Amino acid sequence: GDARGGQKCGIGVVFRPSEKGFLEVVRIVPGATADQSGLIFVGDLLRFVDGVDVTRITAVEFARLIQGVDGSSVTLSFHKEGRGGTDDSLVHVSVSRGPTPSTPVPESPKPSIPDWPP
Repeated sequence: GDARGGQKCGIGVVFRPSEKGFLEVVRIVPGATADQSGLIFVGDLLRFVDGVDVTRITAVEFARLIQGVDGSSVTLSFHKEGRGGTDDSLVHVSVSRGPTPSTPVPESPKPSIPDWPP
């Protein structure tokens, strides 16, 4: 049974809103596609998803953008920590979506961080 097209997958990154409206990477799920890419780091500030400015959309719209069919790819544009906030400092990273590995050890909830998708 191949459940193609049904399952929405993400990239295994937990974001939280930063003060400028960007989405800051606070956690990367080990073994997920973002982790495997080696190009995304905690502290990176997400500005665009496939060219859409995340500072202008809701969490629901963001979830719709970041999730998709297993194996499809999404392009994320980050302001890397320590660089200026100008557009030419953006780093574009293309990541394939895939199933996020479930963590064997349950984590204690962190109430300070909203559970942003995926």
